[in-house]
Amino acid sequence: MIEMRKALRTLQNFFPALGGLKNDFYYHARKTLRIAHEGDFAVIAKLPKLADDLYLDVGGNHGQSVLSMRLFRRDMKIISFEPNLLLHAEIVRRFGADPLLEVRNYGL
Repeated sequence: MIEMRKALRTLQNFFPALGGLKNDFYYHARKTLRIAHEGDFAVIAKLPKLADDLYLDVGGNHGQSVLSMRLFRRDMKIISFEPNLLLHAEIVRRFGADPLLEVRNYGL
C-alpha cells in the first residue's frame, strides 16, 4: 500500500491535474460513503442542536471540513475562511449551492 501511495504521488508530480482528480474522487467517495475526513467530526452529531448554531472552518483548504460537518448536520450555518484564491474557488465550486455556507476569501 505504501508503494502505491508513493507511485501515485510521483505520478501527481509529473501530471499536476491528477491532484484535482484525486481530490474530486475523495470528495465524492467520502460523501457517498458518509465518511468524515477525521473521526473527531462525528461528535457533531452528539452536540445539542440550537437554532443559532454557527460552525467555523478556519483554513477551508479543499472543503474537507465543510463536507465532514455536513455529514452530521445539514441544518447549521457554516462560515469557511480560505485565503488561497484557487482553494477558495474550489470550495465555492463544490458547495456553491449550499445556502447555509458562506465562504470568505481571507485568512484569520
